[in-house]
Amino acid sequence: MSDLYPEETEADLIAEFRRNPTGPHGPALQRLLNRLRADPGSGRLVLVTLEPFRRWAIARIPEDRQGRIEIERDRIFTDPGAAEWELFRRRWHDRTGIWLD
Repeated sequence: MSDLYPEETEADLIAEFRRNPTGPHGPALQRLLNRLRADPGSGRLVLVTLEPFRRWAIARIPEDRQGRIEIERDRIFTDPGAAEWELFRRRWHDRTGIWLD
């Protein structure tokens, strides 16, 4: 790979997301996010807005799209960056089995 376009490491991509969780994201991070978001398994994680611009929660979409979305109401976020980071952490863990700090 060229020195002009060095290959990003996972640590680089995680750090980029941590700095700017709502984007815009570089091409490599966007590819990673697309893979994490498109995980076809049951219980896909999403962010839901409970109160516009004020409160968010993480939820799971059931495999059967006619089922109910399960909202995790035990942890409500008032900072969208913190909500996006937690969602990233959870998706990363679901995909890799590794928890990020």
